[in-house]
Amino acid sequence: MSNLYLHVGTHKTGTTSFQEYLSDHLDHLRERGISVYRDRLSHRHSTNCIVTANSVLRKGLRTVARRSGILRPAGWLGFHIIRNDLLRFLMMNSKQSVVLSAEAFCFTREPTEMERMGRLLKGVPHQVVPVLCTREEIGWRASWFDYLDRCEKNAVMEVGAGKNSVRESWYFDIDAIRSFWARLGPLVEIDYDAAVRAEGSVIPALLEAMNLPLIGTLDSYVFNQRAEYIPSLQR
Repeated sequence: MSNLYLHVGTHKTGTTSFQEYLSDHLDHLRERGISVYRDRLSHRHSTNCIVTANSVLRKGLRTVARRSGILRPAGWLGFHIIRNDLLRFLMMNSKQSVVLSAEAFCFTREPTEMERMGRLLKGVPHQVVPVLCTREEIGWRASWFDYLDRCEKNAVMEVGAGKNSVRESWYFDIDAIRSFWARLGPLVEIDYDAAVRAEGSVIPALLEAMNLPLIGTLDSYVFNQRAEYIPSLQR
């Protein structure tokens, strides 16, 4: 059985750089037996599968995408359209490993979200392998709040409260994230800080965790990595 690698974040751990790497090497990866799932977002395809992740998130959660009006909670019909698109892709690529990357998956905590994940993945012809990146909390908090503060100018709704607000302490509960995703498959965890110290980027560690080849060099992805590692340089 081939693997479905679910890259679930967390945020601010080089996810954008990794997704850009995937986008730049779709054909080369397919030639090597790896398919990359992409969402349809605003009439384009994106390796940041935020639409798929959004479909399982609890209705009241105020993510950046929801607060800015980019996405709304998925209803029954929307969920099934997203599920059917994913299942069709996985069936067509059943003999290849598949990568699906969406840092918004790391918001999941609730039983209703686990139930939706179960329905989303029901019948997939792959072994589900969640891949999680973690980092030390001080840097993670600083980078995350810096990002949220800059997104405020685009907000069209209130931040929410309690577990509906992504500014609250529940968001940083790594044990809760581990517990959630370990229920879906053998969890692979990457230490973002150690990877950056060793390689200057988290991409090599992500590639190794998903049995993906390193194609070309990573020079063009250095800015994104630094931007997510050092809050003052973030875009």
